[in-house]
Amino acid sequence: MVVERILRKYGARVVCVRPDFTVFESSGHTEDTEELVKKLSEYNLVEFVRGARVAIMKESEGFHKRLKEFEYKEPGEEVIENEFLEKGEKIFTM
Repeated sequence: MVVERILRKYGARVVCVRPDFTVFESSGHTEDTEELVKKLSEYNLVEFVRGARVAIMKESEGFHKRLKEFEYKEPGEEVIENEFLEKGEKIFTM
């Protein structure tokens, strides 16, 4: 299948396949992503969502404390606690 070759070429992967839609995931440089979108548009790509960079900090307790203080001063929607924060090395080692 041609689309499979395109996905492989750009390092993309299939996340979800349903009768009415399919979700692909890809990460990389903006130029590569834009080229992938251009190639997939030939196959009726309907929607494209660009995410932001994500980082997991090993020493995140100080950041978590400042974030909680900010949320207290300017509450938003319901706050979800980070259930993994206390697990330290068990979770954040690479």
